[in-house]
Amino acid sequence: EEAFKMRKMRYGPELKKTKKTLNLYNFAPPCAIWLDMGTPLKSGEYILKLHADLGDKTKEKKSSDGNDDAKEKKLEAKALEQRFAFLSDIKLQGSMTMLQVKQEIGKIWKPESGGPPSAQYMRVRELKGEKLGILFVDDKTLKKNKPGLQDFEAIVVQRTAVPEVTTSNTLLLNVYQWYPELSRLGDPVEMALGKHWKLPKLQETLAELGGGSIPAEEVKVVKPMKWQLKDETQIPLLGWNMRKLNKNSKIGSAPWRARSGDSILFKDGRIPEKIEKQPDNLPMGISRQGHEPGGIKILSLEEIEQRERRIAEAEKKYREDAEKKRAESTAPDGPPPPPLNPPPAL
Repeated sequence: EEAFKMRKMRYGPELKKTKKTLNLYNFAPPCAIWLDMGTPLKSGEYILKLHADLGDKTKEKKSSDGNDDAKEKKLEAKALEQRFAFLSDIKLQGSMTMLQVKQEIGKIWKPESGGPPSAQYMRVRELKGEKLGILFVDDKTLKKNKPGLQDFEAIVVQRTAVPEVTTSNTLLLNVYQWYPELSRLGDPVEMALGKHWKLPKLQETLAELGGGSIPAEEVKVVKPMKWQLKDETQIPLLGWNMRKLNKNSKIGSAPWRARSGDSILFKDGRIPEKIEKQPDNLPMGISRQGHEPGGIKILSLEEIEQRERRIAEAEKKYREDAEKKRAESTAPDGPPPPPLNPPPAL
């Protein structure tokens, strides 16, 4: 006897539960049953569309005419079509662990260079059209990652830059490396980071991403606002001193409270920044520190005391320098002495 598959619709999911009656499948006249020759799937098995992520190519090619927006959009659409390459259908069981799923993917996925990576260098995502969906985490089975999983849904496998073990507490963050000596921002790398990771572990991971040339303790990291990434001249002015962080600070807790889709920046703290002098006629709405204007800030008692100490130290230094210049000015034809006025308020 030849085996066959049954569907309610021509391209619908298979009817796998053989003990289920037609009434329970909600058949009502007039109706049709589609039959396909071949071995039917068992209950709990799924046929999924497997794709490979070839990387974001939207930034690789730009139109020679920067004003041709229509041409730019066409290039971006074409790049998106080329990003996700269909590999083949893959049969998986809903009860499989993600390690088993990745092992099955490794039998099909044959990258052009380097060969199929190990499971720790694979990330499996849902693919909705040309957009990435949920992350299939390693501590859940395929079915528990997506309880409503259906046949012919698309998944995509990505090669990661560093080994990953994902859990329900994993955050997908866009990580950029800042190069102070070049005043340039590197391309983003989407990384899976634990929201309960503490600062030292994050620094070790970013040091590895940077090629191992940066000691972990010298890795400086900030979490910018989205608008701050649009102007690279403002990046040197971000909070690279990490005063609000300590060794017990966690990625998903205060002060960062990071969520999937957020961005973080890191750099080699040993390299000084090239901060250019800002013009006096800054555009309205941009402060001299590179931040958008905000509301009135109420200082705490400690902040007030710190501010007063800074002002007092600045006044003392100004007067000492003025006295020194006054003494030097007693020489013949010396420059006129500077006035003993207080410096501008900080």
